[in-house]
Amino acid sequence: MGKVNIIDLIQSINGDALLSQLHNLYESTSLMDVFSVSRREMSHSTFLCELLKEDSFHGLGTLPLQLFMDAVLRRANMQQTKLGDGSGKDVMFPSLKSAILSRNLLCSHVQVETEKPFCDVDKNSGRVDILATFQVNPLSRDGNYDVEYINLIIENKIYAGERDDQTLKYYKHFDAFLKNKAGDKVDIKQRVAGLRKLYNIYVYLTPAAPSDIDQLKTPESACKECVQICYQDILDYVVDPLLKEPGLTVNGRFILEGYRKSLGVSFADIEPVTRNKNLPKWKTIIMAVGKKEREDLCLLWKKHKPLFIAGINEKNRVADENTDDSSKRTLYEYKGQAFTKSRLVQAIISDHLAEYDLKDMNELFKNIVGQIITSDKKSSYFEEKEETFTKDLCKVHVFKHWYGKQYLFTDFCSKVKQLGWYDLKEFKDYLPTPEESLLLVDFYDKHEKLITTMMEVLKRFADQATKDEIEPLLKRVTSHRYRTTYDVTLQKTESSKKKLSWGRLAQAVLQDYASINDCTKESLTDVFKLKKMSSSNLILPRTKNSLAISLGKVIYCHL
Repeated sequence: MGKVNIIDLIQSINGDALLSQLHNLYESTSLMDVFSVSRREMSHSTFLCELLKEDSFHGLGTLPLQLFMDAVLRRANMQQTKLGDGSGKDVMFPSLKSAILSRNLLCSHVQVETEKPFCDVDKNSGRVDILATFQVNPLSRDGNYDVEYINLIIENKIYAGERDDQTLKYYKHFDAFLKNKAGDKVDIKQRVAGLRKLYNIYVYLTPAAPSDIDQLKTPESACKECVQICYQDILDYVVDPLLKEPGLTVNGRFILEGYRKSLGVSFADIEPVTRNKNLPKWKTIIMAVGKKEREDLCLLWKKHKPLFIAGINEKNRVADENTDDSSKRTLYEYKGQAFTKSRLVQAIISDHLAEYDLKDMNELFKNIVGQIITSDKKSSYFEEKEETFTKDLCKVHVFKHWYGKQYLFTDFCSKVKQLGWYDLKEFKDYLPTPEESLLLVDFYDKHEKLITTMMEVLKRFADQATKDEIEPLLKRVTSHRYRTTYDVTLQKTESSKKKLSWGRLAQAVLQDYASINDCTKESLTDVFKLKKMSSSNLILPRTKNSLAISLGKVIYCHL
């Protein structure tokens, strides 16, 4: 960003009613946020279960179920799924498709359950996230059979991908009803319509962006008979149409609007009991955003882009700033943005991960660094972020630590230049004054939820030029979001150091202790209960007895 008048930019946006409106929207909390369940998979399954019931909070009978079927049909046609029909001739047999599209599908005796247990003929057991069974007006199937009952089998995924081929197990279990292979292994007593009068529809529900779902020829589920839909489909084709219905109850409107809002805010935390240990600690998924909110966020970005870019860059620069004033960091330019040495490596490698397998990427840099990427987060200095995958879909961590003479940053830069990925260039853009820096950081802190949500919405729905523009900014928005900092007073100098990261805090404390106490490496390890001390990373000054100590930036200890 070139030199701009920060005060003028902030005064201009403060007078924009659109900012106040969107700020209030994303700062307030929905009912699901109050109970910290807005990103819990089970919470969404429970809500959808209630939504699809005939007699529920909305007072609209089977209309939500019909709208949901319509949303599934839209995706089914795009993905060419057979929906368990087995004929291979059409996505749905004509009478069912016609009944859904014409809103002439008369549903009754609707039963909806969550976490429905099952056991297939091979004794493979599990639970269906959502199972809706209902009767429909008789429909002709292939001209020979009447369909009178439908099973809607929904696998709901928010944070984790499918495990243990769950959808294949669903298919094997429920397909037994159609092919009369259930025997006494499957309870069909409640399926009073008989085996050949059932029709199964398998749905794989994820929070993926609609643009990603649009590209699918087949669903990402193990069972290719599933129809993959996303939460944006539910918002666009079920929730929003229901909010326009005059018969919607007052309570129903309150619940739907609260749910609608919870889908679009990116900051809801995950309860510890719901976290998957193999996934990032924090996720910021935008599950769905209404059309008006999308348009308003895009408009706000276009009107005040210089200020947002300045705020994001300055917040990140301040968060990354070296606390040792004698060592100023050099900033490098990449895609028009300023990056520190380590974040530059992370950004460049991340941009090319999808082109290589993990092994092939490491092979490129074998003479530069031991491993440029690794699937073992414990041996990496990479701060986790979302959707970091190689070509072979391996979730990885990027090496970004340069020290001594073992691994040289200049060697990395020479290699990426040779590959045509990047030519080293210092960031020479204008740096804010201390007063301007304070204004920008305060502005960012006040509107952090709004700015983060806006970035993710732009990534999903903006034109390609804007997407390319905000991609590096989005990485910078998420890089510092949950970083905890610490203040410490050193004993030797009685001076204070503020806003230290965990690694720098440990370094400062051990350095302070070693400089005023007679200790060996072993005694220092024992005093601080260190589980690991590395000899290859950050060099500390010598101890009082002239023993040089090396300390890894990532320490496992009990301070």
